Amino acid sequence: MNTPMEILHRYRIRPNKRLGQSFLVDVNTIHKIAAAAQVTSEDIVLEIGAGIGVMT
Repeated sequence: MNTPMEILHRYRIRPNKRLGQSFLVDVNTIHKIAAAAQVTSEDIVLEIGAGIGVMT
């Protein structure tokens, strides 16, 4: 599986700071957020502003 940073580099995607864009690229942080959310297969989750969809 590609890391978020690899995907951004491959498609030459850069956040536009003027628009306040940023991308979550630290895999450890992604795992911590997912664990803290305690989401189960019974839950419905909506990710707003998914960017490249690292959380989904």
